[in-house]
Amino acid sequence: MSLANSTNATIRRANPEALKGLQIHEIHPVKFGGSATDLLNKTFLTQPQHSAYTNYWNSLMRNIKK
Repeated sequence: MSLANSTNATIRRANPEALKGLQIHEIHPVKFGGSATDLLNKTFLTQPQHSAYTNYWNSLMRNIKK
């Protein structure tokens, strides 16, 4: 399990009710140099928000690789 995933699992276990229905995502993705463990680099998103956020960063990464 990646460091980001294990950190997010720890956050979720500590706050199950507060995070119900939310997904944890890094504001500055680890792939772009963001911290996998810094709580200030975490945001809590609904599934549709998380999908849009992930699509944005994946698109950016594809464009950079061109």
